[in-house]
Amino acid sequence: MNAAKQARVSKQHAKPSRATALDLRALVDASDDAIIGKTMDGTIISWNKGAEKIYGYKADEVLGQSISLLIPPGHPNELPKIMRRLQRDEHIKSFETTRMRKDGHLIDVSVTISPMKRGGMVVGASVVARDITAQRQAQEALRLSEERFRIALTKAPVVVVSQDLQLRYTWINSSAMVVTREKYIGRTDAEIFPGEDGARLTAIKEEVLRTGIESHTEVTLTWEGKLRYFDLVVAPARAGGKLLGVLCSAVETTSLKEVIARLQQALDEVQVLRGLLPICSSCKRIKDEHETWQVLEAYLQDHTEAKFTHGICPDCMRKLYPEYHSR
Repeated sequence: MNAAKQARVSKQHAKPSRATALDLRALVDASDDAIIGKTMDGTIISWNKGAEKIYGYKADEVLGQSISLLIPPGHPNELPKIMRRLQRDEHIKSFETTRMRKDGHLIDVSVTISPMKRGGMVVGASVVARDITAQRQAQEALRLSEERFRIALTKAPVVVVSQDLQLRYTWINSSAMVVTREKYIGRTDAEIFPGEDGARLTAIKEEVLRTGIESHTEVTLTWEGKLRYFDLVVAPARAGGKLLGVLCSAVETTSLKEVIARLQQALDEVQVLRGLLPICSSCKRIKDEHETWQVLEAYLQDHTEAKFTHGICPDCMRKLYPEYHSR
């Protein structure tokens, strides 16, 4: 092959290479991730648009600078450890850490670092970083929310359950009542509470599934051989607008019911004196249930709702104060 032909062949092979390089540069610049090239001493040699967006520095502000300007003061040993791993030709994948923006704000990033070689030698590294600050904040908010919910359920006298579209129990939490989860998970109310109790619960929850409207009602259940009352809330459970089942909370009101009944009974009862009462024929004192002699007024006030005021009848007025009665 003559020299001219070899030149043409070389030129034809070079065109795809230049095109590929241009395509790669375009992909790097279009990426929302920070893509940074650095030498083995940590000097920044390339900086894409994604890096500008995440870290706040323009390319001409950081090219030639040390990558350490992105590392917060609290991470002094991080860069040396990374460089030692790169020298061993290690790839560092999805390493989550903290970086510092130009404005001083700290951000959470997930970093992947790959060695760059030349002639079989590691001469630098390609760093791809993704800002996961919002993701971390959402995860922390979810964790705090779940922790508050857990504490609330631990302290609250409430039973909380979830059931699927077939009304099978999928989750249950109860500090108010001793509940064996194995008895409930995967089963329905009709299987757990035979007879009218299960049928009534099923009907309430089926109506919520059918209408998508929350239900709030009082129900009675026979639990451990005792009739118990519950304030029951059943709400549709959805995710992304899709109906998944029901979420229920129940607060036992049996004790409250019993207290109200006793109070009502006490209000309805009229305190009256019954039976034979020993009374002194001379001083008119009455002997109470403790064998103590009380004056009539004191005894009546202790055993009835009557209260006394003092006055004098006409006969006594005539007998005791004739001078006033004759006037």
